[in-house]
Amino acid sequence: MSAMVGTFGYRSPEQRSGGSVDVRSDLYSLGATLFHACSGEAPEGPTDWEDVPEVLRLVLRKSLTKKASDRYAHAGEMYEALASCRSGGGAGASVALKLPESSVAKKKEISESLVLPEELTNSIGMKFRLIQPGTFMMGNEGSVKYLFDLFPELLLDEMKNWNPDWITNCDPSHSVRISKRYYLGKYAVTVGDFKRFVDKVGYKTEGERDGKGAYGWTGKEWVQDAKITWRNPGFTQTAQDPVVCVSWNDAESYCQWLSEVEGKSYRLPTESEWEYACRAGSSTAFCFGEAEARLGEYAWDDSNSGGKTHPVGQKAANAWGLYDMHGNVWEWCSDWHGEYPSSAVTDPTGPSTGSYRVRRGGGWGSVRGGSNCRSACRGRHVPSNRYNDLGFRLALRSLGTSSAAERGN
Repeated sequence: MSAMVGTFGYRSPEQRSGGSVDVRSDLYSLGATLFHACSGEAPEGPTDWEDVPEVLRLVLRKSLTKKASDRYAHAGEMYEALASCRSGGGAGASVALKLPESSVAKKKEISESLVLPEELTNSIGMKFRLIQPGTFMMGNEGSVKYLFDLFPELLLDEMKNWNPDWITNCDPSHSVRISKRYYLGKYAVTVGDFKRFVDKVGYKTEGERDGKGAYGWTGKEWVQDAKITWRNPGFTQTAQDPVVCVSWNDAESYCQWLSEVEGKSYRLPTESEWEYACRAGSSTAFCFGEAEARLGEYAWDDSNSGGKTHPVGQKAANAWGLYDMHGNVWEWCSDWHGEYPSSAVTDPTGPSTGSYRVRRGGGWGSVRGGSNCRSACRGRHVPSNRYNDLGFRLALRSLGTSSAAERGN
């Protein structure tokens, strides 16, 4: 083997420096490939091991040592170490490495066993979809004129002192790279999900604690009413409806509780993660294209909701298996609201401080129909505010964990 063969990040140190190479150099490359399969990150100088199943860490660390003499002496030795993950690794048994008949089958089986499930269910029954890394254009899909042509109802609203911020605060369109895998809730957090939290810890929402309740839509304006809370949002809900009348602070409290219960890092998605997942590979106004006439297939808005929420998952999912990303309820994101950057960014988290938190997706009361429910549309609220068309969805770091539930079994 030539010392310069191979992709740089996967080549052993001795290959990069032009030194002597042998089979241990190949084992370094195999370890680098397995690390990338687990973490979704480039294997060059790996430091983030959280996505690597614990039972595999010792094996991969040994194969990725800088000194060839500290690595496995031959492929059979490394294979036996990997095989032991299956038979004697305790929790590592879930890695499920089999003993195939050929070297080609070995590579295929190991690779497949390390691919995270597209969908997982946590200990309380919440479902999450795996979102792979990628790059997309975040923000308005075209010029203001293009959007007015696409949504002529905006011109009518403009004649009634319509706020152009609904369009302008989604500019400029800019390239965003999402560098790490993450899980996003298949559905918004439901009334049943939230009730479990309340019942376990006796939690009271901000609207209940301060006695002021939440804002409800009267048909003409938003009015705060002490009687409007997540328990009684002003309309009938089932346990499968998305929870509403919760502030950003309430949503954060829920994330903290569930993280402690599960021993994982649940959080609100960043605004960029939310839009990336909503678009699901699309670059159009909606995840399904530009035709607003089709929005009713995917969303509950003012044209079909009857002035209330509906159980999650009744409309069509987007291409990545996520429901109600358009309409039903607005969803809190983790970011402070601020102006978009004008250049490409990676994993943005928004401004470090601010007065308002971002909300996304549109809701059952979105009075401009599709223009508010489009993928790029962004709103904002003070973190303590709560409305009966505003809820949240959870994100979860893609850990290389091993429970049967997380494998979708």
